[in-house]
Amino acid sequence: MKRIFYILTLMGLLCTACLTDKKTELERLPVVPVEIAGDLESMMPGRLLVSENYILWTDPFHSDKYIHILNKETGEEIGQMLSVGNGPDELITPNASVYPDDKIVAFDFNANKRFSLSIDSALQQTNYILQKQTGNYKTTTSMIALAENEYISLVPSEKEPFLYLNEGTGDSYSFGSFPVEEAVNNSSGVFQGSLAWSPTKNCLVYSIFRFPYMAVYKRNMDKFEIAHTYMPNTDYQIVEGDFRYNNSEGGIQELAITSEYILTIQRDRKFDQTDDQTVGRDFNKLPHTVFLYNYELQLVKIIDLGMPLLRLAADPLSNTVYAIGINPDFVLVKFEI
Repeated sequence: MKRIFYILTLMGLLCTACLTDKKTELERLPVVPVEIAGDLESMMPGRLLVSENYILWTDPFHSDKYIHILNKETGEEIGQMLSVGNGPDELITPNASVYPDDKIVAFDFNANKRFSLSIDSALQQTNYILQKQTGNYKTTTSMIALAENEYISLVPSEKEPFLYLNEGTGDSYSFGSFPVEEAVNNSSGVFQGSLAWSPTKNCLVYSIFRFPYMAVYKRNMDKFEIAHTYMPNTDYQIVEGDFRYNNSEGGIQELAITSEYILTIQRDRKFDQTDDQTVGRDFNKLPHTVFLYNYELQLVKIIDLGMPLLRLAADPLSNTVYAIGINPDFVLVKFEI
């Protein structure tokens, strides 16, 4: 009996040691990023995007073109594309994301139009609109392309938040779930957020603007199944069907992915207790830190870039990260992780 007890005790200690070895240790690292473009002329840059060969930033307030194309190595602006307006080749309220082969999908919140665009054609000053589609996008708040003719949209007003569409095969279906099980009347507002696609992990990543929440959906054949969630703060209420969250810790405004990490701009509460509800348009109050999560949504690193950060983007096939910060004007920087 004593022998059995000894063996069981030893096995327990070994298992505990294994679990301890596997525990992820959080690293905090100061990083001095490399500035590659200074003084971006904008009231407020919209999105920061990275394709295979270019960096792009969007300007919803620009009087001419919406998308600015930059050299990936030097940061030099080498072209512009997509006018904002009511014309047949224009979008009123565009939202853009990149997909393979230096292409862009852009849809309009208010005009029920979607364009597929070629960056290379824009630089060659030829017709860069590859395809035009019409559809009801008024309830769509975000859209990404997984590949040509294959899209996922975020539609937070519906019972299932995501819509998959493959225009090549004609497949279309809704999937996914919200952070709370209760029915929410104001879901179209409070569950808006960002989408990102990892071609290396075959995963969809979803984050929410209004409060801290992320989810990873793993693609299995042609279906998406939720694999991991992150919701550190459950300090919310549902009052008469409305979701209410009033907390100094805001949601995730910026989401990016690399080959190994999911990246967000978040405030390191150990050192920065700024109430996110007081930030508004005071860019100097923005977080200085980039959080790195693994694809199980475990936080493994916090990188301090030493400047307020507004936008974030990354190459999903490498570990190069780009950001727009304030130093003291809008600057484009990059760093390696």
